[in-house]
Amino acid sequence: MTIDTSNFNRMIRELSRLSGVDVKKVLEAEVAGVLVQSRKKTIQASAKAIRVYYTSETTASGRRRFITFNSKIYCLTNHFGDNLWNQIVAFRRGQMKTALERRGLSRAGWSRIGRMIDIPNSYLPETKKSFEKNLSNFVSGTRSLMGGKMVISINYGLRAGIQGAGADRAFENAINGRVKFFAMNLRKDVFKKVSTIAKKYPGIQVRGI
Repeated sequence: MTIDTSNFNRMIRELSRLSGVDVKKVLEAEVAGVLVQSRKKTIQASAKAIRVYYTSETTASGRRRFITFNSKIYCLTNHFGDNLWNQIVAFRRGQMKTALERRGLSRAGWSRIGRMIDIPNSYLPETKKSFEKNLSNFVSGTRSLMGGKMVISINYGLRAGIQGAGADRAFENAINGRVKFFAMNLRKDVFKKVSTIAKKYPGIQVRGI
């Protein structure tokens, strides 16, 4: 996913100027805040919802549920022979087991990115070891120097996270949310006092506190 971060980048430079904190430190703190919020707002299905989905024959609204099994489409409200039905039930139980094991994977992507760009563990929880293989090819984060400036790149390509869990929207909203938070603090004259800056931005370690 590609998201315009031009306003966020301008905000980082202005926040550095107003707070007197190095741009690198401000960027690290603000990116940490973005990742924390992205993880929080990425949808995670409950274990109960997953079990209901894979054991019910109709949807939550009462519509017929269809599945693909052995390259054929079946309506679960139809009547089947015992042998076929038992195969379908076993197939769905296997799907449910996988879904339960992968629960939290979409959120874990943000934790992995944080670790890759050296965001302290105090911001983001550790990623389950069982998730690492699934995440390694789809999410990444790098930090580098370009023209003497630190650049942080974030890549989140986990399809389940984007299509089902709203990870892309969560990230974009988190980026824009930090910009709006900064604009609000400007209006409230937060940057006139070191103490108020430190209160609103505890992660950037304002000098004088």
